Formats: sequence, C-alpha cells, structure tokens
Amino acid sequence: MQSRANTPESPAVDPITFEILSHRLQRIAKEMGSTIERVGGTVNTTQLHDYMASLYRADGEILATGESAPWHVAWGGCTVR
Repeated sequence: MQSRANTPESPAVDPITFEILSHRLQRIAKEMGSTIERVGGTVNTTQLHDYMASLYRADGEILATGESAPWHVAWGGCTVR
C-alpha cells in the first residue's frame, strides 16, 4: 500500500496508523490464503497454490495480497472493476 495525497476522496493518514492498517490488511489476506489451502481439498489449492487471496479497493487497486498465484493477483483488479 502506498500513502496517498490529502484529497477529499482520500484524506491523509498519519504514518503509524498507515502501518497498522497496512499490516492488518496483509495479515487478513494471508489468513484468507491459509483458509483456502486448508479447506480447498484439491491438489490445485494445497500443493500448486493456484488460488487468489487478495483485497482490492472498489476501483480495482490492490490493497493487500496473500500468498497466491501472481497471475491471479494481477488480473483480480480487472475483475473487481
């Protein structure tokens, strides 16, 4: 995640709050991936890690990514839009 300029759409966030939120979002995405692996029940999810566990903004910008296939993450934003 990158800090944005102070605009009405995205107000400034102090660095400490930014890091706390960034870490929490990363942790959520990693937990999503762990859950998919645990309950997926297929070779694709448990061994090949062929899934997507990422959080996106409504405009498709990536907020946080878990440990998933990179091509899924790259195209996930397009799907969200």
